[in-house]
Amino acid sequence: MTADFGTLRHDTLELHPGLNIIEAPNEFGKTTWCAFIRAMLYGVDTSQRSRGGRKPDKTLYAPWSGEPMAGTMEVTFQGREITLRRATESPAAPMRRFTAVYSGTNTPVGELTHSDAGETLTGMPLSVFRRTVFIGPGGLGVDQSPELEKKIASLASAGEENSSFSEARSRLQSAQRRLRSRGQGVLAEQEAETARLRERLSALSAGTQELEKIEVEIEALTARKERVSGLNTPEGALARRRAETMALQWQADRREQEADAVWTALRRGLLRGEEPDEERRKKVEKDARRARELSSQTKKRSPLPWIGCLAAAAVLAILGFWQRPFFLPAGLALALGAGLALLWADSRKKAALIDRALSKILSRYGVQRAEEIPDVFESYLRQWREAVALSDASEALRARAREMAENETPRSDSGAPPEAELHRLREAAERVRGRMDALGDSPVLESQLAWLEAEHRQSVRRSEALSLAVQELTQADEEMRARFAPALSRETGEILRRLTGGRYAEVQMDRDLSSAVRRTSDLLPREEGYLSRGTLDQVYLALRLALCERLPMGEEPCPLILDDALIAFDDERMGYALDYLQELSEYRQILLFTCHSRERRYLAEKKQ
Repeated sequence: MTADFGTLRHDTLELHPGLNIIEAPNEFGKTTWCAFIRAMLYGVDTSQRSRGGRKPDKTLYAPWSGEPMAGTMEVTFQGREITLRRATESPAAPMRRFTAVYSGTNTPVGELTHSDAGETLTGMPLSVFRRTVFIGPGGLGVDQSPELEKKIASLASAGEENSSFSEARSRLQSAQRRLRSRGQGVLAEQEAETARLRERLSALSAGTQELEKIEVEIEALTARKERVSGLNTPEGALARRRAETMALQWQADRREQEADAVWTALRRGLLRGEEPDEERRKKVEKDARRARELSSQTKKRSPLPWIGCLAAAAVLAILGFWQRPFFLPAGLALALGAGLALLWADSRKKAALIDRALSKILSRYGVQRAEEIPDVFESYLRQWREAVALSDASEALRARAREMAENETPRSDSGAPPEAELHRLREAAERVRGRMDALGDSPVLESQLAWLEAEHRQSVRRSEALSLAVQELTQADEEMRARFAPALSRETGEILRRLTGGRYAEVQMDRDLSSAVRRTSDLLPREEGYLSRGTLDQVYLALRLALCERLPMGEEPCPLILDDALIAFDDERMGYALDYLQELSEYRQILLFTCHSRERRYLAEKKQ
């Protein structure tokens, strides 16, 4: 491997089959080499963000030299020698440019691409790679992931790797939340809409009853009025006079409302509700003339005469420098050009002042052209006259109504129907009808309610089915774990026995891969929290090695990468671990990065 990565600058690391001990002091690049191997296989995740004080890989491993990330890795895969290369074209996407060729040639390896090279070579996605063969002192623990679950399911079932209990349960629970989320789910929305429809139907029913009651009262009052209000009777004449008075008052109210609307529009108009008298007309006409003058001055402006004069001055100046007879004209031309430039600047300033003045006048009247200003005043004048006419008409109608009311003869017949009550009832009936119209049509609402209730019943059945599916899925997962966990526990226990020299004899695994261990001399197992740091690391290493042995990882064993994974082991258990790793190295390449010399010394002494 050759790397431009973090602290590594054109550094090379050569490896051999079997167990490789890479010894180097702290801050010498051991963890950087491990990260480089991961980046060469799987690329650099550019979506990472700083979290908990930890910088993302694209920042953490940016070369200290300032050069872009790049690297080369030579591997042997299925008996073929392959060269992988990654380079950086954009700082935002480091190590994105990828090539894979057969070593010593330019022939590409078709099945290896930027995104899937690591999974093809190792037989596992990145999340499983991190939880099994990629081992560091701070990452010995194993947590669950959907990809690791799929591997476990493949081991415990028929070899399929397309199912994950946590993924399936998450989808089912997500569907349940969409149905039953408190206050926001489909069921809650359907129940709220059902309640609204029932309230509207209830309000329609109450409105129908109220309208029927009012109509009965109107019919009774109308019949009574017809009985006592004959055309030729004094009572009839009085009733007609009162009806006419009420009609005049109603017409006066209408005229007053229309006048108020026009007055409101006038207060927003040109003169803000003031009278458009002759003085204001003259001011408008003056503004219109001024706007037309400014507009004509704007149209008359043309830069061509100025440009022509400046061009002629420039030609004379040039001729004066090249031909002696034109020397004096050239000087005059330069003076003329300077004068013309000053005049041109002054004309531009005046033009800007003219434009601002014109824009101010036009914006005052809300128009685009000067010719439209008189029309704005005439429109305002017409609205003013209309408002005055409506106000005068309202006052005249009210005066007639008052006059007719004052000329009424007092009535002694208290049994005559009150016109005011009849008018009040009719208005109440209209209000009820308007309220019912706003609520909607009763048959339509009933149809919507029936459809919504059917949808709600179907959603309830769907929610119950999802709950049953989660229960069945959980039971199936427990059954699968019951088949898988004992085998993994036995394998982990056997490796832990080897790593501890027989001190620990049994490991019990839970579904989340947490464990409890039992010493040979104890009757009951102890949970992880009761173990020392060194023993806990040995349990985690045993679990990872067991997963590497048990889970399907592709056609060839993937190399193990250990970054100071034995740092918490004492010398004795370090020896046990190296003995076991040597056995594994007979069929699996192992890279052991360490900051101590004891591992290499132990192997040398053992060889002697």
